[in-house]
Amino acid sequence: MARRAGKRASLAARTTTEAFARGFRVRVFQTWDQFKHGIRDELPGAHDYDVYKRYIFRGQGNANWPLKSSFDRTYSDKQAANRDRLAKELITEFYEECERYSAWRYSFDDPRVLAMAQHHGLPTRLLDWSFSPYVAAYFAFSWFLFEQRDGGGNVAIWVLNRGEVEAKAPGGQLQIISVQDHENNRLGNQFGLFTFLKTNEGSLEEYLTSRAVNLGSALVRLEIPRSECRTALQDLILMGIHHGTIFPGKEGIAQTIKLRNLLRQ
Repeated sequence: MARRAGKRASLAARTTTEAFARGFRVRVFQTWDQFKHGIRDELPGAHDYDVYKRYIFRGQGNANWPLKSSFDRTYSDKQAANRDRLAKELITEFYEECERYSAWRYSFDDPRVLAMAQHHGLPTRLLDWSFSPYVAAYFAFSWFLFEQRDGGGNVAIWVLNRGEVEAKAPGGQLQIISVQDHENNRLGNQFGLFTFLKTNEGSLEEYLTSRAVNLGSALVRLEIPRSECRTALQDLILMGIHHGTIFPGKEGIAQTIKLRNLLRQ
């Protein structure tokens, strides 16, 4: 067992490089296969049997992008007080307009309202995460294939230590939202959940690494070259991870067909 553990550590050392950026760890894998075989070594306690749900993952098509919600990206030019007010106004309007078509089963302040708004394209202060690093990788690579295709650089699969954040983050500032909603089946298919940052930092990593919070140790950015896009996506499709499964319905099927066609080119 000791020899096997030593071999695993040696493999991780050869296949990743490590750097520090803004108080959180960055690991760069050179290939998709190295990511698949090395990701468990990047999770504290990864050799324990049960690591499921102890960590959450988010994929982004550009490793240089911050962890910033769609609302904060859209309205970054507004003052903090105005952003808070606008965020509440958008959700209020969404709730009231949806009510015209069918009555809600839950109240305005239920997190499922925010989740539904997020998944239907309304800018909110939620960030999408998944319990699966492979679902996160699919989002990162499929965005790159659909939107850019050419160019160097890396995609990012962010890792957040859920347990550490929930135990140590100051109360009322950062919420990890995991909801079950039969009206929003995307959540289940994506193994999805959200972070909800309620302060006015520019990004989640800025908040976690701030002196007052000091939780940079809970965050890791794993990077994979974009050049691995086709290999990764073909692998993920074989795993059953594609738009047709994580976005159930005709739209997801159409996107999967488009993606497969792009991979053939």
